[in-house]
Amino acid sequence: MKTIALIGNPNVGKTTLFNALTGSNQYVGNWAGVTVDKKEGYLSKEIKIVDLPGIYAMDTFSNEEKVSKNFLYTDEVDLIVNIIDGSNLERNLYLTSQLTEFNKPILLVVNMIDVAESNGIHINYSDLSKELGVNIMAISASKGEGVKEVKDFLINNSSFNSIDKTINSKHEFNKMNEKETYGYIENILNRCVEGKKTNINTITEKLDSIVLNKFLAYPIFLGIMFIIFKFTFDWVGGPLQELADKLVNEDFVSLIEIPLANTYPWFKSLIIDGIIGGVGSVIVFLPIILTLFVGISFLEDSGYMARTAFIMDKLMRKLGLSGKAFIPLIMGFGCSVPGIMSARTLESEKDRKLTALIIPFM
Repeated sequence: MKTIALIGNPNVGKTTLFNALTGSNQYVGNWAGVTVDKKEGYLSKEIKIVDLPGIYAMDTFSNEEKVSKNFLYTDEVDLIVNIIDGSNLERNLYLTSQLTEFNKPILLVVNMIDVAESNGIHINYSDLSKELGVNIMAISASKGEGVKEVKDFLINNSSFNSIDKTINSKHEFNKMNEKETYGYIENILNRCVEGKKTNINTITEKLDSIVLNKFLAYPIFLGIMFIIFKFTFDWVGGPLQELADKLVNEDFVSLIEIPLANTYPWFKSLIIDGIIGGVGSVIVFLPIILTLFVGISFLEDSGYMARTAFIMDKLMRKLGLSGKAFIPLIMGFGCSVPGIMSARTLESEKDRKLTALIIPFM
């Protein structure tokens, strides 16, 4: 069986592509560290795909980097599929340059081509492929564009013998320092990319200048959290909870009491007070949990959650934690279990333990 390793920076669409190729349903989020361990799936009976944690470089010391680096050094990997963000090529290609040290065939998948084109970035994939010496495929994983072509390519080239492996010998990136590598990448992009924006303020940059403003950041954060909790407890979640309570503890109980009228009192109590009462208490609480998770998911997918971690870093340092710990704490408002699970993304063992201990009190 052949093994393909998916690797790339955080938030470049690795897990989205992994789900599309394998039919899996792994969680997709919009902040660094969503994938903290390798996930496995199968493209076919002969091809296994491994989704590795997102990392920015191979010379860092996070848990994600250790998981990815240790796996790539094994003989198990037959092909490295490096997913990069087409709208941020320079930063993403730095990791690509470091993947050459593993001396494995590399397929470069440029994702988010729709975002790149909307930003006025036009990539000459043929020239870029020649410059880097690797096969390149362009996709938009979120829209499903180009995913079938990638799947067919991997199946039809399952021996991987035809996939270029020349990037290492051609460029010798492993002999360059960081500054030289970025300079070389910039020269390549100048020849292969047109219309790359420089000083144009995009909508995202304009929003960042507002939500990250030192005077506005905290009021905006408090306002957003106020809206999330109003949405959860007053506007949507609260009314749904009252409706669920009425349906379970009044209407359904009244319906069940009819056939139980002539049964033993202990049996009637077991059914109504025990089973229905126990299960009903969970059902009644579900609307609150679900609506809160809808709000938190919106913050995650919009990218605001990652910015919140940056905003709260200074405050969290006073508690002995990093700003990243704020994300699991926010998730702990809905349920402690996913909050504690997401605490695995934190770099230090001290942060992970302290955050996990605080979450149940949120």
